[in-house]
Amino acid sequence: EGRADEGYELLCMMNPAVRCRNAQWAKRYQTEPYALAADVYDHPGAQGRGGWTQYTGAAGWFYRTVLSGLLGIHIADGAISLHPCLPSTWEGFRVHMRWMDTELSIVVKRAEQEELLLDSQPAREIPLDKMHHEVELTVAKSAPL
Repeated sequence: EGRADEGYELLCMMNPAVRCRNAQWAKRYQTEPYALAADVYDHPGAQGRGGWTQYTGAAGWFYRTVLSGLLGIHIADGAISLHPCLPSTWEGFRVHMRWMDTELSIVVKRAEQEELLLDSQPAREIPLDKMHHEVELTVAKSAPL
């Protein structure tokens, strides 16, 4: 907690879509840039090559880390709560998602004071009630996310 910049840097290092922007790295990786490899070889002659991409839980764990750890979207007991841990370079983000037939348009941004609005009304959490909701979370600019 409180190490958003370091965490984001590590996520970028693990993300093949980010790393494959470098053509030499992509050529060595030799697997799909959208597939998160469970193994990246260090053996001479195969160094940097990705392996075990199609039958691993690595992508699922990466997704979960981004969803709950970085974006702070937590689902429990029929509701969603938001507790983002944003890197200092981010002013916010937008997410459009559907969970259990509830559609959400979520906007998180930095502002002077913290506030969660659900359909323009103050709220503590977001219900999973099979409705469409507009959600806006502002987090204090000076607060560590």
